Amino acid sequence: MDNFSTMKDELRNEYNFWREIQSPSQRNCQVGEESKPRSDTPGDHD
Repeated sequence: MDNFSTMKDELRNEYNFWREIQSPSQRNCQVGEESKPRSDTPGDHD
Protein backbone atom coordinates (compact mmCIF):
# COMPACT_ATOMS: atom_id res chain seq x y z
CA MET A 1 0.00 0.00 0.00
CA ASP A 2 2.77 2.41 0.96
CA ASN A 3 4.74 1.41 -2.10
CA PHE A 4 1.77 2.10 -4.32
CA SER A 5 1.21 5.58 -2.92
CA THR A 6 4.83 6.57 -3.51
CA MET A 7 4.60 5.23 -7.05
CA LYS A 8 1.47 7.32 -7.57
CA ASP A 9 3.28 10.38 -6.22
CA GLU A 10 6.18 9.81 -8.60
CA LEU A 11 3.80 9.47 -11.51
CA ARG A 12 2.00 12.67 -10.52
CA ASN A 13 5.30 14.52 -10.20
CA GLU A 14 6.41 13.26 -13.59
CA TYR A 15 3.07 14.24 -15.12
CA ASN A 16 3.29 17.74 -13.64
CA PHE A 17 6.90 17.99 -14.80
CA TRP A 18 6.06 17.14 -18.42
CA ARG A 19 2.92 19.31 -18.35
CA GLU A 20 5.04 22.22 -17.13
CA ILE A 21 7.55 21.63 -19.92
CA GLN A 22 4.85 21.55 -22.59
CA SER A 23 2.89 24.52 -21.27
CA PRO A 24 4.34 28.01 -21.73
CA SER A 25 5.23 28.40 -18.08
CA GLN A 26 7.50 31.09 -16.63
CA ARG A 27 10.46 28.72 -16.69
CA ASN A 28 9.90 27.95 -20.37
CA CYS A 29 9.58 31.64 -21.18
CA GLN A 30 12.88 32.37 -19.45
CA VAL A 31 14.61 29.55 -21.32
CA GLY A 32 13.16 30.81 -24.60
CA GLU A 33 14.30 34.36 -23.96
CA GLU A 34 17.75 33.11 -23.01
CA SER A 35 18.21 31.02 -26.16
CA LYS A 36 16.74 33.66 -28.47
CA PRO A 37 19.49 36.30 -28.03
CA ARG A 38 22.06 33.54 -28.36
CA SER A 39 20.72 32.53 -31.79
CA ASP A 40 20.47 36.21 -32.81
CA THR A 41 24.04 37.09 -31.83
CA PRO A 42 25.76 35.22 -34.73
CA GLY A 43 24.15 37.72 -37.12
CA ASP A 44 25.42 40.63 -35.03
CA HIS A 45 28.94 39.21 -34.94
CA ASP A 46 28.94 38.77 -38.70
